[in-house]
Amino acid sequence: MNVVYAGRAFMGITMAFHIFFALFGVGIPLMVSLAELIGIVKKDDDFTAMARRWTFAMTVLFVAGAISGTIISVLFVVLLPPFMSFISKVVILPFSLETYAFFLEAIFLGIYAYTWTRFKNQWVHWLISIPLIIGSAASAFFITTVNAFMVSPQGFTDVNGVISNVNQWVAMFNPATATKTSHSILAYYATTAFVFAAVAVFSYLWKKNVDAGVHRYAEKMAIFSLVVALIFSLGVVVTGDSSARFIAQNDPAQFAAGEGVMQTGRDVPLKIGGIEIPGLLSLLTGGSRDTLIVGLDAISPSLWPPLVVHEYFDTMAGIGILMLIVPIAFFLLWWWRRRRWVFSKIMAGLIVVTGALSVIAVELGWMFSEEGRQPYTLRGIMLTNDAFTSSTTVMAYAVLFPIFYLVLIALTAWILAAHYKKQRT
Repeated sequence: MNVVYAGRAFMGITMAFHIFFALFGVGIPLMVSLAELIGIVKKDDDFTAMARRWTFAMTVLFVAGAISGTIISVLFVVLLPPFMSFISKVVILPFSLETYAFFLEAIFLGIYAYTWTRFKNQWVHWLISIPLIIGSAASAFFITTVNAFMVSPQGFTDVNGVISNVNQWVAMFNPATATKTSHSILAYYATTAFVFAAVAVFSYLWKKNVDAGVHRYAEKMAIFSLVVALIFSLGVVVTGDSSARFIAQNDPAQFAAGEGVMQTGRDVPLKIGGIEIPGLLSLLTGGSRDTLIVGLDAISPSLWPPLVVHEYFDTMAGIGILMLIVPIAFFLLWWWRRRRWVFSKIMAGLIVVTGALSVIAVELGWMFSEEGRQPYTLRGIMLTNDAFTSSTTVMAYAVLFPIFYLVLIALTAWILAAHYKKQRT
């Protein structure tokens, strides 16, 4: 393994761990705020209890995310000095704004977590959750605009390596920003809600001889979480379609690799899990089966992304469909008053599996984005081979740091499990 491959593996593993924490860092504040709001409006103590219980998880995962995020900040400087030199001249603004958003979230997280019993008026405490939602979403938004810039760099002039005429705002609000940020943030919300629904089902509804009050609480948690999951999953599908159209127009190599299109043509079929639906890809991309789709045959093999991105894309899309089908089926059964089926082991199993798969879908989405951009770090400007450091010390850290991440995630899981187990006893 050479230095570049080691560096890419190091950064990739780091990002995978950070995204796991980051998605909950964005999603949980919204879930907590909505649960507390429902508890206040409906005077329902179960929803207030949900919000208070979830606050502990929000705090622990925020700390873990802050640790992994700090490591990423250091790695950008250490592993990617040529890239950071370029970024610091053109699009450093989002990094600065993300820091302010992080501070906003950190400050109000402490206030929110420790003032549950300090206010006579419950609305005052709920209002403190609003800056938490704004801070977490803004943090995700600003940092994702940098990723969007890597896909669609603009806002500067580059003449023989000399950068001039820089406009930080134009660089940050590039053509990829809208689809990248909306799709990512909505996916974080949908995934968090699905995981909460899975926890409710797995922790309580599968067990026998559960106290009636606990069972009622778990049902409310599952139903509430699935409502939120369905709403945001619809948003994920819509923004995912917009994102795919953008990629088709602006990065034909990534689109062709992701969709498995080898030959340029019209009336191109959509391939899903080995099944081909005639003409559907052309229809979805351009509104007509006559839409021309550029295949990999029209692109130099040296500029092809790894073809494994097709599997990433297929799996992610399949999970996205499941994230719509499961809650729709659940609420149809509820509407038909088939209560025995609503919380049956089959439906509970589907919810648990979908909760786990939704996290995998987020990870695959980022893998598709990052690997699909190859061989570029900055599309059309800087190759990945030119963006990385040449220091051989990367090799050692690429082996050691994944061990640290495993310890971090294991410790986080142990703390959460120990806390909630203690609460149940």
